[in-house]
Amino acid sequence: MSSPFVLEGTYFGRKRFEGVEERDGLRMHFAGWSQPLEAYGIALEEAGLAITSTREPVPDLNDGRNHMARWTRLPLFLWLKARPLAF
Repeated sequence: MSSPFVLEGTYFGRKRFEGVEERDGLRMHFAGWSQPLEAYGIALEEAGLAITSTREPVPDLNDGRNHMARWTRLPLFLWLKARPLAF
């Protein structure tokens, strides 16, 4: 929780990620692409949309989700709300 924030490689550009999480006898494989925030903004703009709100939800550890403690320091998710641009 108190370790320094370290970004390996570059933040900019598209990067493939894969990972496996195991908990309570269940195993889930995650795979996808990491992209800079600007890429999401550009994609929405090119689709004729404008971002109207952003959220970076913080896990609630009071309900026994202690395994999520590391995500109370850095965001795990970014939620964007977008609407059509008014012309």
